[in-house]
Amino acid sequence: MIFFMKKFFAISAIIALPILAAARERVEIGGVTMLLDTVSHRKVAKGTTLTQLHLSGRQPLDVHYFTVDLTVPGVALRSGVPATSTGLEQVSAMGRRLSSAARTYAAGINGDFFDVTATYPDGSLRPRQLTYSFVADGRIIKTSPQCYQMAVDASGFPMIGRFDFTRGRVSRGADSVMLGGVNVENINYSGDKAADNAVTIYTRDGWKSPFQTQFAGACAQVGARFVEGSCIEAGKSCRVVVATAVSDDGNMAVPEDGVVLLGRGTGKSFVDGLQVGDTVTVTSEVALPDGTLFNPLQAVGGNPLTVVNGEGVESDGSRGDAVELHPRTGVGISRDGTRVIMMVVDGRHESVGVTTRQLGDLLVHAGAWSGLNFDGGGSSTCYSSALGVVNRCSDAAGERAVGNGLFVVTEGDAASSEIAEIRFEKWAHTGYEGSTWVPVMYGYNRDGYLVERNLKGFRLSCPPEVGSVAGDSLITLGSRSGVLKGEYNGLSAELPITVLPAPRCVPLNTTLAGWGKNLTKVKTATVTPSGDGFTLDYTMATTVTSAKINLLPKYTFDGEPLAIRVSAASATKAPKKIGVVLKPANSDAVTTVEFADFKTNGSAEWVIPIETVFDITDPAVFPITLSTISIYPAETASQTGRIVFSHFCGLYENSGESGVTAVEGDLDAGGEVWYTLTGMPVNRERLSPGIYIVRKGGKTMKVMKR
Repeated sequence: MIFFMKKFFAISAIIALPILAAARERVEIGGVTMLLDTVSHRKVAKGTTLTQLHLSGRQPLDVHYFTVDLTVPGVALRSGVPATSTGLEQVSAMGRRLSSAARTYAAGINGDFFDVTATYPDGSLRPRQLTYSFVADGRIIKTSPQCYQMAVDASGFPMIGRFDFTRGRVSRGADSVMLGGVNVENINYSGDKAADNAVTIYTRDGWKSPFQTQFAGACAQVGARFVEGSCIEAGKSCRVVVATAVSDDGNMAVPEDGVVLLGRGTGKSFVDGLQVGDTVTVTSEVALPDGTLFNPLQAVGGNPLTVVNGEGVESDGSRGDAVELHPRTGVGISRDGTRVIMMVVDGRHESVGVTTRQLGDLLVHAGAWSGLNFDGGGSSTCYSSALGVVNRCSDAAGERAVGNGLFVVTEGDAASSEIAEIRFEKWAHTGYEGSTWVPVMYGYNRDGYLVERNLKGFRLSCPPEVGSVAGDSLITLGSRSGVLKGEYNGLSAELPITVLPAPRCVPLNTTLAGWGKNLTKVKTATVTPSGDGFTLDYTMATTVTSAKINLLPKYTFDGEPLAIRVSAASATKAPKKIGVVLKPANSDAVTTVEFADFKTNGSAEWVIPIETVFDITDPAVFPITLSTISIYPAETASQTGRIVFSHFCGLYENSGESGVTAVEGDLDAGGEVWYTLTGMPVNRERLSPGIYIVRKGGKTMKVMKR
């Protein structure tokens, strides 16, 4: 069985090697062990960072999440309401439309599930409706007794829970009855219906009429117009005046400037007693199941819960698609309620997606104490006003229009381009000794908005043992880890740098005597040792169509190589392509990796990270065998050819240890802080085995946790 892979790195010199494995953290997500790499960690707005992760292994994932610090003045969470006739709008379009000169919807994700139906029960067109409860700026747009909400109260405090929207009252004088919710649908995913022994309110934010026709004859309804207030708000009261006579078909048209009051049971008796001109007071109170009032200013619905008390919830059986791998969107809250995590996991392409349980584990990794799953699939969108849509939406057309969104809203002047703060694009940098890197600097204005993504004119400096700077842009890493400093117009920024010893190259050419050959339309082929590789000399046959040289080394790599390095240069014509066939120890299946991107001079160089070919989280894949090297020559009939493989070797982690001189981080007096090799702070109590950087008492060291 042959699989074809194209995940490899073309390079021009050994100093350009990618970081192959040393920066990865081994994590377990929903029972699957993966290697986690922090691709980027950037400030994108005031109090808001964007972290992007790549997890490799048998379930590769790309993860994007905002971390929002709600203690920062001028930072808040708000719901986004579509402003279209369909009831759907893209997250990015909502963010741009809702932003103003003094307030920016700086980051956002998609929110609740929504109906797939676009018609009313009578066949006429209608806007799509959300599945669960939704509150925007205090206005209750829809309630549902089903599932959960991520909510924020007027003080900005966030909470995830199942909120009860029936704690309010509908009253006329001393006569009152329970409020049964707002715009409770009959035809949707959850099969909700107007509450019994209550009065349910229907507004212009919902359907054009209640469509509660199943209660015809067993309900009572009236139309009313607002005389105090203009909507039903959580924790507040409004007054309406009855404008129609009582009817009982459950399907009265909602007035343009008012509501329909629909009662069942004791609610029916209340509505039956109303007359045109009566004033009715609607008081909304929202509470947790234990009765604690929590009147949300914003609330976005979801299902299922994914994190409870800092642990991922076994939620894969909660809904039909929960156990399947899909793109997912979720939200989490830190234990003290000061931080909110807004996460999107890509799926249905190279990143295969997650179950809801795995989403919970990822939220926990990001710092969530409680977590909730939002709508996923093609709806999953992660948007930044500074960077645009940063995830790969799974729909072929790109970003999908959705039913609502959850946004980070920041106050300040986003239009000012005056640079008041600088930061490196990267949170930290890890590289091999002698490797080169071009740092990128971001510029922020005085209100924390990212206004320049490729700042020019900054100066770099670092100790000579950490690296050397050329032209204030290119840095060549030295032999020890440390800190890189950047300066621009009196502003400064620092970046932790971890230097790793360059990997060892173990050549294959010591086994040349045992190699076999299989020639197609090639007359002769000779292999001789050459440096860390070999030289291939050959003569073409008189017919060269589909010519091919198969070298059969049957070479088994010692231990666990990080990668395979191939350097080839043709002395005659560049081959059409070169391929290598690899086989893991735990399977009879083989993988073919092919290269065809030769330069005009017929040379090329590649590094094939083993983790892009096999699931190296399973130690049973080792040892790996190289069974075939295929060369497809380009010479014509009877011509001779020569290809020099200056490097054909396995790359292994160097046993040498680089020093660590500094890693930046917040430290308690006398305490210690643990970091990954990429410089990301981590919780020591939840670490998997691996190598970490620890700083304590002003000293920094590498530690292996077993």
